[in-house]
Amino acid sequence: MVLVICAGLFLFLYVLLIFACVFNYRVSRKNRKQSEVKKKPNSPSEQVNERATMNPETKEKVSTIEKQMAEFMEKDDFYIDVQPIVDGKTGEVRACEMLSRLQGEIRETIMPAAFLPAIRNQNFYSEFDFSIFERTCRWIKRQTKKGLDEPSPSCNISRITLSMEGSADRLIQIAKENAPSLEKIAIEILESEPSTDQNCFMKNINQLREAGFHIFLDDYDMGFNTADALAVLPLDVVKVDRDYMRRPKEDLEKVVKDIHDHHLIALVEGVENEDQWKWMKSLGVELIQGYYFYRPMSILNFEELIRKESEE
Repeated sequence: MVLVICAGLFLFLYVLLIFACVFNYRVSRKNRKQSEVKKKPNSPSEQVNERATMNPETKEKVSTIEKQMAEFMEKDDFYIDVQPIVDGKTGEVRACEMLSRLQGEIRETIMPAAFLPAIRNQNFYSEFDFSIFERTCRWIKRQTKKGLDEPSPSCNISRITLSMEGSADRLIQIAKENAPSLEKIAIEILESEPSTDQNCFMKNINQLREAGFHIFLDDYDMGFNTADALAVLPLDVVKVDRDYMRRPKEDLEKVVKDIHDHHLIALVEGVENEDQWKWMKSLGVELIQGYYFYRPMSILNFEELIRKESEE
């Protein structure tokens, strides 16, 4: 009888121990997931991991820029180049993308891949986004005063800025002070950073769309611009990264079909020859960017290009 009681007690304790282990595992797993969601995009651990993937030259350049970023921002050493966006059927200029550049100390042009990580790590993202957006709107204002109707520009805005309370209000205010119509401007959602507040991000995007802005999604299915965005965000145009031009054809064809199935406009980047253009036509791609048509150029050269096109 004593042996039976002891055996029963041992079995009870063993089962209790198993339940305790399972419970602790589930709790720790839940906490780990929550910590991953709450982690800021510019946390030191992410900065270290990102730097580990950089080549030595890029890593050194980013570190140097970081040390000077406050000075660059104060002196406003950034400027804008433009890359035309053309009609997929005719090749005529229909819009343009405003591309930020940094003027280095020795008149060198520093590209976004080098200075955007420094801007993020130094927490200048929103200030930078608003500055470039305001320049874009002022350019539209200057062209309007000249009586010119320039192709609609798209301006890149990070998910970090779009996750800030009141960012939509500020973008709308800047645009209304300069542009004749908000419908002349596209907000292009960058893929490189996650939303820091998803609810606020969605609120701002919907507010911008309702105000009249066109909404572009940059680099579909890359980074944080996942395929789910097509069904969730109020989009007009979805951009396909040039990387897809180097993948198997069926990959790009599937992406374009997904975009069209959601009744959205496809804009494919990286078209560099006539055969690729013919392929885009066969897929019904509405808009194209690529060196076959135009490389990035200065605003002055872009204005001259549009003037010549209008005279033909």
